[in-house]
Amino acid sequence: MSLGLRGGESFTAIAARLGKATSTVSREVGGSGSRTDYRAWRAHQRARARARRPKTPKLACARLAGKVTECLQAGWPPQEISRRLPIEFPRDPLKPSIRRCSCRAAVSYAEN
Repeated sequence: MSLGLRGGESFTAIAARLGKATSTVSREVGGSGSRTDYRAWRAHQRARARARRPKTPKLACARLAGKVTECLQAGWPPQEISRRLPIEFPRDPLKPSIRRCSCRAAVSYAEN
C-alpha cells in the first residue's frame, strides 16, 4: 500500500492489486491520517498493539512451557504433546487449559 500511495495510485488500483475491497484500503489509510501520512510499519505496530489481549497465554506456566519445549526439541509432534500434558500434570490447576492446548499453541510457543 505504501508504494502505491507514494506512486499516486488510487485506492481502487491498490485494492485490486492486493485483492482487497476499496473500502478496506480506504479505512486502513484513513486510520493513519491521510495518504501522505500513511506508513506501513506504523500501521502494523498499531494493529499489533490493538490485537493484544489481556488473557494469559496457556503456556505462561514455566513448568508447562518447559515440558512443551523439551518435547518439541525431542521431535514429538504437537498433537502428541497436547495429549501427553494432562497425563504428566494431572493435578495442575491449569488442567482445563492443558487439555485445550492446541497443536498451534505448542508450535507458536516454541517458535517465539
